[in-house]
Amino acid sequence: MKFNLSGNYTPMRILFLIWLFTLPVGGFFLPISLTYFTLYPNLILGIFLTIGCRPSLPFKINFKILILLYCFILLVYAICLSLCLFPLQDAKFDIRSLGMQFLTALLLLGYAEKQSFNIALSDCIVGLKAGMYAILLFGCIEFLTGIHLYGHQTELLKTLTAGPLSYAPVFVFDNPNDYLMCMLFLFQVLLLIDLKFQHSQGQIVAIILILWMFSDAASCQFAKLNLGIIGLAFLVDRYRVWIVSFRLWLFSMVCFTIIFIVICMTHAIFIGPKFQNAKHYRLNSILLLEKHGTVWKVDSARSVLNSKEQISVENYLDSINTRGGHTSKHLRQQLISKGLGYIREHYILGLGPGGFKNAILQNPPITTGQHVSPHNFPIELISQFGILGSLYFVILLILWIKLFRVLKYSDWSKVYFFSLILSMPIIWSMSSAYLYQFTHWLLLPVCFVFYTCLKSHAAFSRN
Repeated sequence: MKFNLSGNYTPMRILFLIWLFTLPVGGFFLPISLTYFTLYPNLILGIFLTIGCRPSLPFKINFKILILLYCFILLVYAICLSLCLFPLQDAKFDIRSLGMQFLTALLLLGYAEKQSFNIALSDCIVGLKAGMYAILLFGCIEFLTGIHLYGHQTELLKTLTAGPLSYAPVFVFDNPNDYLMCMLFLFQVLLLIDLKFQHSQGQIVAIILILWMFSDAASCQFAKLNLGIIGLAFLVDRYRVWIVSFRLWLFSMVCFTIIFIVICMTHAIFIGPKFQNAKHYRLNSILLLEKHGTVWKVDSARSVLNSKEQISVENYLDSINTRGGHTSKHLRQQLISKGLGYIREHYILGLGPGGFKNAILQNPPITTGQHVSPHNFPIELISQFGILGSLYFVILLILWIKLFRVLKYSDWSKVYFFSLILSMPIIWSMSSAYLYQFTHWLLLPVCFVFYTCLKSHAAFSRN
């Protein structure tokens, strides 16, 4: 099954592609502040296209209507909670995000119905792939030069010692984690829906390697785990192609493995600070500035402190770097623990939009520092919107089951479908507030458009 990627590009299709191109940058591209809200080209274009691509509303409820109805009810529910029960300042950001989720679903599904689902999927592939490569190119420039767009991350970098983090790509996002989350989502979705991209071995391997370098610079273990899943899926998918030539190089690989083992057994191994107590290395990185009259002198801390003082400083540095609650691991554990507690207490109605942040600020646990966002999308959605928020994952699960049933009879790789399912919980944990990300708005409608295309092709094949 092949989709027409050229065809007749009407003004509607061109505007739709422009909307897709500008979706990742959103309000960072030519924003106009109107005090209470901000207008930007992507939002204006989205509203215009939604008016021109209104989906039909049949009397019977189908899955398309179910998705739109759920997004609309969740938006109305959030507004009602904010006005009646939880009049919070931060509620407007959650409500705005839910509004964008509904607008995106309405636009994508309405456009697919108006232009045909095949054309809609083709245009989604073109738009998402162009966006992915543009963001990747900008990330490469940042990684090679250390030059970034000025923002929250650059303010942080000015307070830190120059290191790998100084070169981690950010683009227009708040931090390297959000950048990697965006790239990994686009990469995974394109591997699922783009049949041509699935067979582009060189591109897939190159993107995996580039993103791995970005992840290492950002010290993002979630991204590395996600890339490991993608790499494993790639190997499994290509296994049937490579199995024919496997025996030709099996002997050489066995020989090299034996040589490697012998070398390791006959030479001493140095274990670096990553897998050992790093107290010694932390003290090595500290310099002391001393003034002798009018002359300044720089010495290493180790050369100035005596052995007893060195041990004391090493123990202190070790305590605040490995056992302190402000490290990423402990931070996420504490936020998830608080989120689960909020779910148990408010599992029906939820805390309301902006409620998670408000609850943290009212009773802040010391271990979360300045962080007030959930850092986990399921907890973020369910803790704030209760049972209605949990229905999102029920609908997504049903859609994935329906998609798998038609996918197994198609030419598309099933492996990348399972890698997407395994990767989504990781992607949901990478951003501090995933509800605000455009990747959240895209997941349901793009999966449904892909499912409808495969379903129509399967019905055509049977006939």
